[in-house]
Amino acid sequence: MTELELHAAGFAVRHDGKLDPRIHARFRAFVRARGVIATAEQVACVLADATTRYRGEDALLVCDAAPCAGSPRLTACEGVPIRRTGCQGFCKHKPMVAVRIGDKRELIGRATTERDRDAVAAYVRAAFAAGSMLVPERGAIEPLRIDPDHGGAPAAQLRAVHFLSSRFRGAGRYADGSYSFTKELVGTYEAGGRVLALRMAAHYPTADHGLDVHRALVIVGIDDRGALSGRAYTDGGDIHDYAITLASDELQFADRSPDHGARWKAVRKRLVPTTDGYEERLEVDRGGGYEPFYAVAMQRA
Repeated sequence: MTELELHAAGFAVRHDGKLDPRIHARFRAFVRARGVIATAEQVACVLADATTRYRGEDALLVCDAAPCAGSPRLTACEGVPIRRTGCQGFCKHKPMVAVRIGDKRELIGRATTERDRDAVAAYVRAAFAAGSMLVPERGAIEPLRIDPDHGGAPAAQLRAVHFLSSRFRGAGRYADGSYSFTKELVGTYEAGGRVLALRMAAHYPTADHGLDVHRALVIVGIDDRGALSGRAYTDGGDIHDYAITLASDELQFADRSPDHGARWKAVRKRLVPTTDGYEERLEVDRGGGYEPFYAVAMQRA
């Protein structure tokens, strides 16, 4: 691929396969500024070819221009055709890749860690296998999506809760040591990264050696005042709203009583990030200040 063809491939991604006189003029100015010598006819022909290929081929399109080329990036994805392009036009989100399936495009940036790149690869493989971008693996890449038509990267608003966007398992124990239980949680971004959905299940051993399973769905988002808020839906039919505060690096919110027979002065839950997950702590105030009621060490699965 010549330098002119590489730049044209990037322009096809940048403008999502659109081709009109204004884009022709921008592309001519773009390559001229980079010292590429070509006639107007050559520029028009190369851009038209790149646009036709972009429209007609499903592929993972990897930016191979500076500054993306100098960053660790996804360069292989089993079963998915990968094409190199020039600048895709979103350099501040380096490194950039684009996913093209049918007539749809997805822009993904800032996959700077191995975990991010694994999530992108899993999403791309699933999307190509399904022939659709609406696959379960999509939730993991929502923080990395670039949406130039709807305000950039909305998941950035939920940065404080990003540590919950994964799959977790953990064991919990009451503070007096009398009882233990297990818990699972899956956190995924939904609605284009506008909310974080937390699906959870807690398993409580019963006296007859069975399990009492409690399930809930919590939706966390930004309310009309710009503050973090959550709404929980339980398998018992209850709906609870929470105002979430950020204290240092942890999340805190007032919670319901864990013991229906007790009358606490106050109850709060704390979610504290750890190296490999987070710790959920429930604390109660009997009148003399908060004290531990139970703690669950949740580890990323």
